[in-house]
Amino acid sequence: MKASRPLHGEVLRARRSFLRFCAGSPVVAGLVGASARAGDDRGFDASLLRDPSGVLNLAEMRDVAERRVRPAPWAWVSTGSDDERTLEANRTIFGDLQLRTRRLIDVRHIDTTVELFGERYASPIGLAPVGLQNLFHADAEPGIARAAAAHSALMIAGHMSSASYTELASIGPRAPWLQLYARWPRPYLRALLDEVAGAGCGVVALTVDTPVGGNRETVARHIERMVEDGPLVFGNFPPGLEPLAETNVGMSWEFVRWLRANTSMKLLLKGIVDPEDARIAVEHGVDGLVVSNHGGRQEESGRSALESLVAVASAVPTSFPLVVDGGFRRGTDVFKALALGARLVCVGRPQIWGLGAFGQAGVERVLEVLRLELERTMRFAGALSLADIGPSSILAVRGARFDGVL
Repeated sequence: MKASRPLHGEVLRARRSFLRFCAGSPVVAGLVGASARAGDDRGFDASLLRDPSGVLNLAEMRDVAERRVRPAPWAWVSTGSDDERTLEANRTIFGDLQLRTRRLIDVRHIDTTVELFGERYASPIGLAPVGLQNLFHADAEPGIARAAAAHSALMIAGHMSSASYTELASIGPRAPWLQLYARWPRPYLRALLDEVAGAGCGVVALTVDTPVGGNRETVARHIERMVEDGPLVFGNFPPGLEPLAETNVGMSWEFVRWLRANTSMKLLLKGIVDPEDARIAVEHGVDGLVVSNHGGRQEESGRSALESLVAVASAVPTSFPLVVDGGFRRGTDVFKALALGARLVCVGRPQIWGLGAFGQAGVERVLEVLRLELERTMRFAGALSLADIGPSSILAVRGARFDGVL
């Protein structure tokens, strides 16, 4: 398949197509608007920061990126659906859990490595699929792949990537996973599956939470500028196939069976949030789940990804691999997800903050900050390895959403 190509055609047609496409954009949500802040009471001034090593946390990286990314792409990557209550829930939920801290444990040696599907990663922090990254920095997805390789981190390459999967697979010592949509004819999908498998892909994650588009009003306000500014580049589509296809309202478990029968790669479903669906997925022979509400960009359920993780974990065997994304901004957040049953925690928006602020170097700093925060949290909790992190490592705030669950 052709490595990459810009989208051609009339702006009006592209605008209409892009509005439909936004339903499936694998990006996560945040805040919208250009920052007018010159500094804060911590002495941080985003306008003066020129080196990613000076970024102390992900909120600071966001502030730098907000100044450097064009307004339309920034609005696109930042928005949530409806009143953005699900987006907000993804963040506020962490306050319902406390860390159980321990004392007088030798924590000189901390092991954050994790193994999944035969691959060992330096930490349980991975990079979620995000499309059209050329809109944020020239390094785009290849820069993300290089950052993941430098930190031995999981990368999930997006179907809507502005670079081809084969290009990304050639960058590091191991190929990334592929995130897949099911909107196009099956002969094309089968050819893509064969192509990525031939490039070394071992895991495909099918997104299942986009039967229709989420009501992203901020995107609608910025869509004309988004299309005009462009370019919209798609690396995984041959000439003549429309990348901005309609969402697949008719997709059912039948497609999961077709996909299971047409690839030998490990199969995950991305977007499962209900325990009944989790049980059905296990019955269909999938190899794992990505618990995700699309960063609050699809249904306005008001339910956080972390709450969904607890529900899904209760419905599958303990050894069944669970990945989660949605709202993770601190190492303490990652620790809490691991305690609730996640094997890996992926971040989407933060990698775009790093990319938009400093390119590949910014993404590397995002991974570094989260890993250092996780290691510090593990030391406070007396957890020497990820195996030491479990439900007993956290406490539910009395009267909060997890009260009675833990």
